[in-house]
Amino acid sequence: MFSEKTTALIRDAIRQRYSFLPYWYTLFYEHMLTGKPVMRPLWAEFPDDENALDEEREWLVGPALLVRPVMEPDVTTISLYLPGRRNVMWYDWATNKPKPAPGAVYVNGSMESVPRLQRGGTIIPVRERIRRASTLMRNDPITLYIAASYNKDNLANGTIYMDDGETFNYKKGEYLYWAFIYKKVSDQLYTITAKNLDKNGKLETDVLIEKIVIRGVRYFPMNVHIYLDGWLIYWLLLFL
Repeated sequence: MFSEKTTALIRDAIRQRYSFLPYWYTLFYEHMLTGKPVMRPLWAEFPDDENALDEEREWLVGPALLVRPVMEPDVTTISLYLPGRRNVMWYDWATNKPKPAPGAVYVNGSMESVPRLQRGGTIIPVRERIRRASTLMRNDPITLYIAASYNKDNLANGTIYMDDGETFNYKKGEYLYWAFIYKKVSDQLYTITAKNLDKNGKLETDVLIEKIVIRGVRYFPMNVHIYLDGWLIYWLLLFL
């Protein structure tokens, strides 16, 4: 039905969609809470940006991810409009390179690599162990992609919603809804904290946060401390 090249592109697109399922799942839950659309035009997040009102080729997946489809054959670069005020930064998903708003920029883009940019100040949860079915990924660990903002405290935040992914037991409180906050405390100290947004959620899960990727970091960390309920449970000293 499809050529080998087209089949490979479809397969890769499905795999990428699978990796973003934690983010999609959270967005649909928040849609239920707030009515905000999962996929939204640029002006929905940037109503004061007049150029965003006219943009019809790009859209946002939730508040954090900007997508521009590739509709022309044999292209290698794509022109994008990045919305926001001057303190808004966008990060190329594939390269981590920062791109300032507002304004038009050129990014790498082709049928094999659709442009995706993460908005500065956001956190996106993904799963990076891609399997042949999404049900097999249900208990796989989470990776957090943190895109630092360029304001004075480098604040970034995001959310995650989880349930068993199979039953209606979320109606009985078997779910969780948490926020992640990345914050600059001082020039030498940055923190990442988790906050329970819904105490009615009682889901117990073995799903772990396996990796944290921070975009926009200007200096390599010297050490990392992990605390649980105020207790130091992990300490890593990094030698440069």
